[in-house]
Amino acid sequence: MGVRRPAVRRLPIDTDHTAVVVMHAWNHGSRADFPGWYRAVEYIPRSNAILRDVFPPLLNAVRAAGITLFHVVGGGDYYRHLPGYRRAVALAEDAPALPRVPADSSLAALRDFRAKNVFVGEHNQPDVDRGFAALDFPDTARPLEHEGIAEDAHQLTALCRDAGVNHLIYAGFAVNWCSPRRPVAWWICHGAGSCVRYCVRPSPRWKIGNLPLLKRTKKRRCGALFWPLVSSSRLTISWPNSPTPKDDPCNLN
Repeated sequence: MGVRRPAVRRLPIDTDHTAVVVMHAWNHGSRADFPGWYRAVEYIPRSNAILRDVFPPLLNAVRAAGITLFHVVGGGDYYRHLPGYRRAVALAEDAPALPRVPADSSLAALRDFRAKNVFVGEHNQPDVDRGFAALDFPDTARPLEHEGIAEDAHQLTALCRDAGVNHLIYAGFAVNWCSPRRPVAWWICHGAGSCVRYCVRPSPRWKIGNLPLLKRTKKRRCGALFWPLVSSSRLTISWPNSPTPKDDPCNLN
């Protein structure tokens, strides 16, 4: 008895109110330049492959279709001189301060132990620091002059309001790290978020409880806990756990 494959539903997307959001497209340099960075962050080789093979046709298709394209940034100041970022700052004005609980000596000691012995590791830290000091956009994901650039949810919300966007489609590299942990959340548009299939890759070590945020099985299927998946070749939504089309040009498996 064969395995029953879930049906794929094709739903229309209003491109006038939709934006594709590129999350943290970074030029990591080479392993020879920053070996400690590559040791600490296991998905860098996968992200390099996505930038090389997936992003050129994806972003070309998005721009050719006239869909709004935003870029989420962080990790340095490589974007602060660009017009797309300056426009976001002007639209958002000052972001409200987030309340924080002060750290004590015990928490400081835990953070210090983790940084030295877990991630990124004391032996990797110098390479990671040098990598972030040289951080820039990769050529395949460099923003055009009119494309908005946001470093936090306040700025991304302002860009969405200005463009009339209420649905965000995320494209990035570590969906279970960048989206939950960075201050640019998909729920700013009332929970209307999607992910581009094969432009997201989970770190296999990160889970919520016993559930991976994104999982791939031996049948090469892909399921997300939070988002439907969007085929970048068709820009149509497929619900989680749908089978992988063999002809999908963004299939890197």
